[in-house]
Amino acid sequence: MKFKDVTLDFTSLLDVILIILFFFILYSVFDMDQAIAETEQTRESYEQMSADLEDEYRRKQDALDEEREQAREKIEAEWDRLLALGDESAANQRALDRFEGGGMPTFRLLIPDDDPSGNWSLRVLRGGEIADEILPGEPLDERIREALATVFAEDNEVMLVTFLYDGNALGSNRLCAAILDAFGRVGAAKSGFYLNTINISR
Repeated sequence: MKFKDVTLDFTSLLDVILIILFFFILYSVFDMDQAIAETEQTRESYEQMSADLEDEYRRKQDALDEEREQAREKIEAEWDRLLALGDESAANQRALDRFEGGGMPTFRLLIPDDDPSGNWSLRVLRGGEIADEILPGEPLDERIREALATVFAEDNEVMLVTFLYDGNALGSNRLCAAILDAFGRVGAAKSGFYLNTINISR
């Protein structure tokens, strides 16, 4: 019995397999590129989201820091105001105690009734005693400053000054106007200056 050799030609089949393999690899590469692109897009989305969250956190933190700073400034301002009120109240109380004890100056205008020449004097009294005397012809502003400087060491002290005059005395209106003007100019430069004017003829 004779056997014939059988020759199988797989060339066509191999071509088909290679073509299929080529398209499989090609589509696999496409899928991989797409997966990589989606992964990159997802990563960028998360990074953007993270950046947005970080920016939002920073904005809120900055706003909170600003509110804290404003609150601190308000507290400090209120504290300074209370301290100033306390200092002012204490200074006022010391001035009142000093006034009651005769330590504040009193300026008394004297116009002699029997002297028609207009010879007047402005006496500075402290504790009932004559501490100084301003006479006609002397610069009122300067002499008042000198008299106050002997009582008050600082210009920002509380100064309770009394001015006494007799409204019935001859020429008192003209003299009082000039003296009050001088007090006004001197007191304008002193933050705690208070003038009490008393007409003793009433």
